[in-house]
Amino acid sequence: MKFYQKICLAALATTATLAALTKGPNRNVNDMETLAKTLYPGHTTKVSEMKTETESWRIDGDKVVLLPEEIDLFHKQGYITLPPILSPTELQDIRDEYNKFLTKEKTVPGRDFGDMSVSFDTPVEEYNMLNVLLPRHYYPDWKNNLYERRAKSISDQLYNSNLAIDYDQILAKLPGKANGKFVWHQDMGYWPDPSDDKGRPTTTATVSLALNDAVVENGCLVVVGGSGVTKRDSIRKHKPLMSKKEVPHSENENIGKTDGVAVAENHALVVTLDQEDQVTFLPVAAGGVTVHDEWILHGSGGNHDKENWRHTYVLAYREPTMIEWERSLGEEGFRHSHNDKFQWDSFKKENLQHEL
Repeated sequence: MKFYQKICLAALATTATLAALTKGPNRNVNDMETLAKTLYPGHTTKVSEMKTETESWRIDGDKVVLLPEEIDLFHKQGYITLPPILSPTELQDIRDEYNKFLTKEKTVPGRDFGDMSVSFDTPVEEYNMLNVLLPRHYYPDWKNNLYERRAKSISDQLYNSNLAIDYDQILAKLPGKANGKFVWHQDMGYWPDPSDDKGRPTTTATVSLALNDAVVENGCLVVVGGSGVTKRDSIRKHKPLMSKKEVPHSENENIGKTDGVAVAENHALVVTLDQEDQVTFLPVAAGGVTVHDEWILHGSGGNHDKENWRHTYVLAYREPTMIEWERSLGEEGFRHSHNDKFQWDSFKKENLQHEL
């Protein structure tokens, strides 16, 4: 790692420590509703209830008890939110290991440590967020932690199945970085689709743990509820976030060139909202989770809070047969790693055609 990157990461770690001493993200409902309207002018917005209180009846060892109506709601609207499933002490245990990835004490190579809101060649000191892919692959000792076990319990109940982790991800949005967005997309816009569900259903439960309060101001998850209920028929046109025609010519050796035109690489795909889409914000208390399926239209905003980070730890559970099929594709398999050659532009070329 270059010297300036080490200095930058040390500064990020210091900022994270100082953020813990601030008053914390703004939970005020009226403030969240007011800000939500300004972020999506022309769209109807809604801020869902932020469930802040731990429910003792809900936790039974490694199991998180779901109510039948919560399972039904997940399948009707494509998501649910849950109150804290980890105690403050349990959450801190996760946070201690999580922070080691942000400071590079735990090394994640290449493009699996980056920022989804900027091009791959962007210097780390210009990042809006830190996005770490497959941390448990690079640090196997983290596997089977308490959060994993409880997240699996949630996922298994939602589908009445025995799901496995397909991929995991760490997301940390830096304070005051309003451009640190995960743009609107559907997961199946990125992922390979077997075109039929015989023996390998696309079934997915993506569980996102809030390590600190995720609110409107610091960029909580946003969804268009019910947007994926028709599954494959619900897929919208996805296009690259950064197209060739938006990027000026450059001599930077880290930027590829096509027909003499510089291309700033970025993994992100983006969907344009329809006018009638209602944007629902999903604030979650520290220790709580959101869970969404593979078809719902979703994203998350930038961090407008100048003092507080937004820290999230994502686990995606899928059918083992689907994971096995993914890993069999291409020369090295589809692993959700940005370091791999086999990406959406290998098997979803229509995304490029929509743009070019």
